[in-house]
Amino acid sequence: MIIKEILSQFRLSKSIMFRLHPRFRVEREARKMVKRSFLAITTAVVTVALVFSIFLVRSRRPSYQGPVEQLSFGIPPVFYSMLPVIAEERGLFTQNGLHVRVQEYEYGALALEHLLKGDVDIAVAADFAFVSKSLDRHDLRTVASVATSGSEEIVTRKDRNITQTQDLRGKRIGVSPDTSAEFTLKRFLLFNRIPVDEVKLIDLGPAQLVEAVVSGEVDAFISWDIWVYEAKKRLGANAVSWPARIGQDFYWLAITTNTLIAKKPAALERFLRSMMQAEEFVKRNKAGAKAIFTKRWPREPAFVDYAWERCNLNVSLDQGLLTALDVEAEWRLQSRSGNKKSAPNSLHLIHMDALDAVDPKANTIFR
Repeated sequence: MIIKEILSQFRLSKSIMFRLHPRFRVEREARKMVKRSFLAITTAVVTVALVFSIFLVRSRRPSYQGPVEQLSFGIPPVFYSMLPVIAEERGLFTQNGLHVRVQEYEYGALALEHLLKGDVDIAVAADFAFVSKSLDRHDLRTVASVATSGSEEIVTRKDRNITQTQDLRGKRIGVSPDTSAEFTLKRFLLFNRIPVDEVKLIDLGPAQLVEAVVSGEVDAFISWDIWVYEAKKRLGANAVSWPARIGQDFYWLAITTNTLIAKKPAALERFLRSMMQAEEFVKRNKAGAKAIFTKRWPREPAFVDYAWERCNLNVSLDQGLLTALDVEAEWRLQSRSGNKKSAPNSLHLIHMDALDAVDPKANTIFR
């Protein structure tokens, strides 16, 4: 018995000494670290899986649960119409309880004409076209800008002895009347001290301008992205061009009437929410946005890159818009023969409630 007890004490002492040995402590700590790491990784994996599951459930669930409302929307096939195209393609209108019928028109001023006729509920057009029509149709309102662009350029033929702006004197210049290009051209001429009566203005639709300058029917023209790009491509080394905008991009506006604002205020808010969700998609997925655009309107990749650099896709209302509308309204009134009136403050042309309800930070107009 005594011997067994001695042996037992010896084994216990040996075990204690072993546990106190540095090598044992290192191994024990290593095992603990492995165990803790395993638990941490397991917890992280479970957490990510749970968050992803919640995301999937929410992404599949419609964000709007009420009745579906109908809207019709007129857009031209230009790059700065991208947000509504993305909203339609990605089902954002549907998710926000809207059934939107999209109708295409050649250019923004034409889409605006069809809004005035009652063919569509909302149209997109440049700020100048909007303010020009608003001087006669007092029920027009813009609810947001959905893009800005400085893509307007003057394209000329070098073989007509045009290599600098002063060479435009006496030349035939194509322009689409009642569009932002008309306003921009006349400001450009004024800035360069060229009287309007020293050039010959030829009224042409946007789609006619490229053929007119290539065939020599006109010596130059002013227009925006796709027509400018096509003309420079076809003229090649014979093309000379200048940016026509002088320190101010134009605003691409979502425009409607007081009638729709009063009749469907909630639908208008959900329309703008769809636009802002499309904007977020563009920020996250530049390649995907370009793919949606070219799926709707086939364009070569070089043009898409060209237009992308000249356009800002953004849903907003800002002080620069108000300034632009005031200047354009004053110019339009003064250009009318015999008119002596000054343009009213353009603030009343902007309906802010819808955007304020969706995202007040997107509206920076002083009030």
